[in-house]
Amino acid sequence: MLNELNNIRSLEDIRILYFKYKDAPQFSLALSVLIAVVVIVVVGKFVMPQIDRWFSIQNELKATNDRIDTLQKNISLVNSLSDQVIATDYDLAKKALPYVKDYTSIINTINYLAISSSVSLDDYTFQVGNLSTTSANLSPETAISVKVTIKGTIAQFQTFLQKVNEVLPLAEIVNVSYSNNSGDLGMIFFYKYLPKETQITYTDPLRVIDQDKLQTIEMLKKWDITVKDVAFDQQVASESGN
Repeated sequence: MLNELNNIRSLEDIRILYFKYKDAPQFSLALSVLIAVVVIVVVGKFVMPQIDRWFSIQNELKATNDRIDTLQKNISLVNSLSDQVIATDYDLAKKALPYVKDYTSIINTINYLAISSSVSLDDYTFQVGNLSTTSANLSPETAISVKVTIKGTIAQFQTFLQKVNEVLPLAEIVNVSYSNNSGDLGMIFFYKYLPKETQITYTDPLRVIDQDKLQTIEMLKKWDITVKDVAFDQQVASESGN
């Protein structure tokens, strides 16, 4: 049979072999194998790619719909917000945790604390650190150390300590000593590193400020008002003295 297959030269030779071996078991088996191979080839080469493409299209469609849904939610959220409130809250957060070493605000805050506590400032020093722009911005240390010497009664000194946690920019007392109506304080004022380039993917969901953060903002507002009141009292006292 193999010799006969090798001698095929035309369709007529194939037809003769078909009628000759069509009733043979080997022919049925060979035909079944041939059909199976053809089916496998067709499925592998044509059907499977189409199925894969269909699933790929469905995945892309779902991803696109998800992005559209996210954008619509972002737009709705932005439209529901007040530009003025956002700007005010941003300025407040930046004042509480500056992006730079804001020595002017620190000095003003210490003066406010002294005035509101009725103590007098004897001396204060800064641990300046590296002032070069690149090094300062990239420094992992996001706190400025300040040493303050004040004069006043123990009650006034305690008032000063209490008010430290109620001013902006945010501050913390790290060490305290007091004797003979004079106290030395070690304080740190915090600031926040801000990258030069902040990339925000517009297809990402916008984060909503949760209730805890809203309460923090309200607390910062009260502290900010306290400092403004002290500044106002200072101005009134100055005008009264004149």
